[in-house]
Amino acid sequence: MKEIITDVRESELKAKKIIENAEKKRSEIVLEAKQHSMKHLNEGKAVIDRENDGLIKKKSAELEELKSKIIKAGEEGLKKIEERAKKNMQRTEEFVLKKFEENVLK
Repeated sequence: MKEIITDVRESELKAKKIIENAEKKRSEIVLEAKQHSMKHLNEGKAVIDRENDGLIKKKSAELEELKSKIIKAGEEGLKKIEERAKKNMQRTEEFVLKKFEENVLK
């Protein structure tokens, strides 16, 4: 009978060790899976960051080009206004002189 009790205890100890080893292995697998997931997550984040940087640079270049076009159009419009103002100024001077001469010669 003692042998049976001893065998049962030994079997319980073996079962306990098997369970402990299984739990330890499970913990190692979970840890490894988390590390693997974090590695892939970081790699994915790095890819997204590179893509975002590329998009930002592209949009920045597009905005610079648009800004240049707007400035150029504004400068051209300003030149036209300046030319019209000069013509109007000449006409105004001629008109004022003409009216002055008319009034002085009267």
